[in-house]
Amino acid sequence: MSKIANVDPALADSVAAGLGFATPAPMPHVLEQEVKPEVQKSKALSLFFRPGETGAKTRRVAVLIADGVDGAAAMEAHRAIADAGAIPRLVSVRLEKVTGSNGGVLHAEAAFENMPSVLFDGVVIPGGGAAKVLASLEFPRSCSPARPTRGSLQAPRWHRLWPRSRRTGTSSGRPTPRWS
Repeated sequence: MSKIANVDPALADSVAAGLGFATPAPMPHVLEQEVKPEVQKSKALSLFFRPGETGAKTRRVAVLIADGVDGAAAMEAHRAIADAGAIPRLVSVRLEKVTGSNGGVLHAEAAFENMPSVLFDGVVIPGGGAAKVLASLEFPRSCSPARPTRGSLQAPRWHRLWPRSRRTGTSSGRPTPRWS
């Protein structure tokens, strides 16, 4: 806390009050004289200074799929993202085949467990019956690099996607192994 008091006394007061103790005195400075910064602004240290082209190239985008999703829209989004130079991935609750609303089959390339939201720069939720359920998950909200959320470290609430019998495996509540 005494180090924080050197940087921002108001922040140190707020954190100390939240933890329930008084703000300690700031630590003594290493140097007595004021230090003049060598650099005020550095183009090389800026996130906007990157060699080459800017845009979608090398960005990872998750295309969320579940049973009932519009398969044609999902594949169209996948192609458009790939054509722009980004890396699209069909992401589902589990690594399995997904039946689209038109009866077509999509193969999930990744699951929420093996490709967490922090690995993606963006997310696409195609239309169809599963769109509302997919949009309500924590996964798409935590993919946004512009607005990190508290829930980005929580497990996704995927249990809403499947009926009770698929979640527990049997009506008795004993889980069925998924590898069988």
